[in-house]
Amino acid sequence: MGKKRNWLLAAMAVCTFALSGFATAQDPSLAEVNKKVVSASEIYKNGDIDGAMGAFEALEKDYPNNADVLSWLGFLYMRKDMASKALPVLERANEARPNDIEILNNLGNAYVSTGDDQKALDQYSKITELNNSMYEPWYNIGGIYLRRKDFGAAVTAYDKAAALNSKDPYIYNNLGVAYEGLGKDGEAAKNYAAASDTKPENVTFARNAGYAYFRVKDTDNAIKYLERSESEDDATTCLALGELYEKKGDNAKAKACFEKAEGAMGQNGTYWYNLAILRSRAQDWEGASAAYEKSLALDPNNKDALNNYGLLLFRENKFEDAGAVFKKLLDVDPENQDALLNSAACAARTGHTDEAMELWKVFLRKNPSRDDVRTDLAAAQWKSGQKESARYHYVEALKTNPNNVRALNGIGLFQLEHDKLTDAQASFRKAVSLDVNFLPAYNNLAVTLERLNKMAEAKATLQKALAIDPNYEDAKKNLERMSKNSH
Repeated sequence: MGKKRNWLLAAMAVCTFALSGFATAQDPSLAEVNKKVVSASEIYKNGDIDGAMGAFEALEKDYPNNADVLSWLGFLYMRKDMASKALPVLERANEARPNDIEILNNLGNAYVSTGDDQKALDQYSKITELNNSMYEPWYNIGGIYLRRKDFGAAVTAYDKAAALNSKDPYIYNNLGVAYEGLGKDGEAAKNYAAASDTKPENVTFARNAGYAYFRVKDTDNAIKYLERSESEDDATTCLALGELYEKKGDNAKAKACFEKAEGAMGQNGTYWYNLAILRSRAQDWEGASAAYEKSLALDPNNKDALNNYGLLLFRENKFEDAGAVFKKLLDVDPENQDALLNSAACAARTGHTDEAMELWKVFLRKNPSRDDVRTDLAAAQWKSGQKESARYHYVEALKTNPNNVRALNGIGLFQLEHDKLTDAQASFRKAVSLDVNFLPAYNNLAVTLERLNKMAEAKATLQKALAIDPNYEDAKKNLERMSKNSH
C-alpha cells in the first residue's frame, strides 16, 4: 500500500562547476562543450527523449569525462528505465563532479533500481549533508528502509521529509505504511488520512486510511475514507463498508453494499450467508431465503446457514421444509441440541407427533433439567393417550420447580381424570395464581368446580378467562354449555 517514488532530478543544462584536468590543448573550450550540452538538452525539453539520448550518446564519445554530458546521459537512461546502462555513466559523472546533488540523487536511484540499497543510502545521505533543505533524499531513504522492513528508521526518514515538505501526500501515505509495519494502526490511520485529505481523488490513500480506521474500530472515519475510495469493481471495500454500515445499524446501506459485490463474490457461500442475514434484518424474507439457498448450494454443510434458513422457514410456517433443513443440520452436527429441538417442533407442527415425542426424549436424556421440553413431551403424550407417561414427566418437572404452571395444569388434568377433584382444584388454582394469563388452567378449574357442584364459581372462572381473551374458544364453549344446563 506504500508508494515508491524515487526522484529523478534533471541534469544541469549548463556547467556551473570548474572541471579540474578537463581542458587540454586538443580539447575545445568549455564554452563550446556547454553549448552542445544545451543544444542536446533542448531536444529533451521538447519532449524527444530518444532523440536527446542519441545526442548525448554521441557527445559522450567525444567527451567521455565531461560531467554534464555524463549526468544528462545517466538521467536519460533512468528515464527510459535503463538503470544498468545508467549506473556506470552516473558513477563516472560522480567521479568527475563528486558533490553534484543531481548526480548523487540519480546515482542513488540507479543503485536502487539495480538492487544495491546500501550504496543508494550513501548517495542520499550525502545529499542531506550537502543540502539540508531538500526533502526528496529523505523520502528516498524512507523508501529503502520500508523495503528492508526497518519501519522505525523509515518513520524517522519520512518525518524529516514531512518537516521539509508538509504538502506531499506520498510522504504521509508512506509514513502510514511504516507505522502500520510497527503495529501502530492509530498513527498509521492519521497519516493515511492526511495523505487522503491532501489528495482526496487518490483511491489508494483513501482506502489505506479507511482500512486503518477499520482496524482500530473507528467506524465513522472508516466509513468516511472507504466511501471516498469505493469503486464498482472493488468488492472487498464494498464488503468492508457493508460490515461498517451494519455496525452502525444502517441495514439498508449494508445490504446495498453486499449486493453490489455480487459480481465478484457470487461463488462464495459465506458472501451469500452474510447477505441473507442482512436481508433478514431488512425483513426481506424472500430475498433472505434465496440467499440462504445460494449459500447452501455452494456450501451445503454450513451449520449457521442451515440453522438460520430452517428458522426462517419455520417463521414462515413452512414446517415441512424447515424440518428437512433441521434434519440436514443434524446430519452435519449430530450433537446440535437446538437442531434437535427445532426438528421436534417441526414434527409436532406437521402432525408427526410420534416423531416429535421421540426427538424430545432423545433431548431430555442429555438435558434432563429442561422442564420446558419435558412439559412439551408430557402434553403430547397426554393428547396421544399415553397418560401415565405424561403424569411421570409432569411430576418430574414439579420436582425441579414446584411452581411450573404447565406441569401444575398437567398434573391437575391427571387428578381430574381420576376423580381426585380436590387435588385437581388445588393444582389448577395454584396455576392460575402463579400466572393469571394461563388460560387452560382457568378452563380446567371451571370444569373441576362444575363437577364439585360449584356452578356459579365455575362460570365466574370462565368469565375471568374470557375477560383476558374474549376469543378463547374452550372457555366460550364451556360457559355456553354451563349456562344452558343451569336453566
